[in-house]
Amino acid sequence: MRLDAAIYPDPEVTQAITHHFVPVKLNILEDANAKQLAQHYRIRWTPTLLIADSDGTEHFRTEGFVGKERLLGQLVLALAFVAFNKGDFATAAQLFEQASQNPAVAAEALFWLGVARYKGGSLEGLKEAWTKLWNEHRNSEWAERASFLFT
Repeated sequence: MRLDAAIYPDPEVTQAITHHFVPVKLNILEDANAKQLAQHYRIRWTPTLLIADSDGTEHFRTEGFVGKERLLGQLVLALAFVAFNKGDFATAAQLFEQASQNPAVAAEALFWLGVARYKGGSLEGLKEAWTKLWNEHRNSEWAERASFLFT
């Protein structure tokens, strides 16, 4: 399917999506098959961005409108979660590190960067990422999740 510019009017977002994903637009109000898919994937609200692999396994989801910068960051997070869920922790760590450069998703990306590094065998990598998370995003929910290292 082709990405409709009316859905993602920003060319940078469109390019990021079409470069890494196969976009599918469903009209869950008028199409019975789309309604069935929406039920299967538990779509509760629109827009829903759902990243699934070719087997239909869901790796990432976001519901409701988000701005351009957050959406671009979430697309990188989505790629990272696909790698993470497939056990490719080195690639996941690289992508989480890339996502951590986007202020809109930096705290979440740093949290998962630490986890990916740990799962890849580096306790020091976890501590490094979580220390940066703690120092730069202390008031975030993601720092709270890592707070047991610092309190």
